[in-house]
Amino acid sequence: MASALSACNTRLASLSSSRPTQRLARPLVAPGLIRPLQTSRIPQFEQPQFAPVAVKAAADSGAPKELDPLETTVAKFVGEKNAKSAVTLGFIALWYALNVYFNLLNKSIFKYFPFPYTVSTVHVVVGTAYCALVYLIGAKQLSFGRVSVLLL
Repeated sequence: MASALSACNTRLASLSSSRPTQRLARPLVAPGLIRPLQTSRIPQFEQPQFAPVAVKAAADSGAPKELDPLETTVAKFVGEKNAKSAVTLGFIALWYALNVYFNLLNKSIFKYFPFPYTVSTVHVVVGTAYCALVYLIGAKQLSFGRVSVLLL
């Protein structure tokens, strides 16, 4: 082990000697500080063995795909095959645009109110209250059916 460590230090010293501005004054690791890793098999951490299972994908079942009202409207422009992807990309683009607006608004707030921790705390409190309200009135369940709900 000590020979491997000295070989490593020698190699590092030779690399640094090729660059006159970076010379090592002493070895990077003191001999005797590195010990080989002791491994043992711990039974509770072994991976369970599963038998292979044949699964048929739901998309291959031949059943027609149902589209929600938003996807049906988008399907008129991009086709039924690409409707779900287009809606998802639209939501990502909407989130990105709103996030850019939110960040620019925050930058402008700091011109008049230079307390970033206070602004962040207010954002967290208002966001938590809004999420709790949406959860308590039951609007959370509507979102999983991809129904568009706007609560302002």
